[in-house]
Amino acid sequence: MNPVPVGQLPNGKPDYKEEKPSPWLKACIYASVALGVLLFVVGAAGGGAAVLVIGLLGALAGAASIKITDNGRAWKSLWLDEKLVASPGIGFGGSLFAAVMAYIGLMALVGNIVGKK
Repeated sequence: MNPVPVGQLPNGKPDYKEEKPSPWLKACIYASVALGVLLFVVGAAGGGAAVLVIGLLGALAGAASIKITDNGRAWKSLWLDEKLVASPGIGFGGSLFAAVMAYIGLMALVGNIVGKK
């Protein structure tokens, strides 16, 4: 775990605690890589150049996020510029989770409406 400054000791030195890894951060990063590779393959198989490029950029953003966040173990201890570079990979993967949750919610809503008689 990475140390995070939480305060200041009486002698003026910073006080550190260990940063707890976030499972959601790691899941979003790996989803970004998986979704990027999937879109790249679909684009290469005939889905078009735009899908190919978006997939490649998503996979590269996820790979950069893995490297910067130390495999999803660090966030609070990162500098602002490192967070800005890691954010696109996290957002790209998070969009996959958002799409799945929206689909599940929509299917639950439709099932609830159709199920009522």
